[in-house]
Amino acid sequence: MKFTRGSLKGIESKVLDAVKEALKDTGISVSLGSGRFSESEFTLKVVMTSATETDANGHSKIEKDFLAFGKSYGLTPDMLGKVISYHDKVFTIAGLYPNRPKNNVAIKSPKGKVYIAPSASIKRAYNAMYADKELVNA
Repeated sequence: MKFTRGSLKGIESKVLDAVKEALKDTGISVSLGSGRFSESEFTLKVVMTSATETDANGHSKIEKDFLAFGKSYGLTPDMLGKVISYHDKVFTIAGLYPNRPKNNVAIKSPKGKVYIAPSASIKRAYNAMYADKELVNA
């Protein structure tokens, strides 16, 4: 079998489902990171978050960082967990990497894959989705 972009979409979801099933009673959450492929080799990043890495409210480190440092990037706490349309795809705002100056907001696809995007772009996408709400300063 030769790996192609199309064939990998099905493989990624099978890998994610299998790992989630294997870890279902451990308290570890699983998501997909980036991957690379050639015709004969495929590398996939699987991100696992331990339940011990969450606070009493169930927030992970990137969620806690969003709540703690988001204001300095013009992000409001109510943005966390909101669904946005970004590059014509649906994502959930999942957290913040405050040590990254540009691409610093974690967004999660419906399949659980985590991507990183610039906070300015996320603010614009949020404002477009929630135009009837109070807008975040862009």
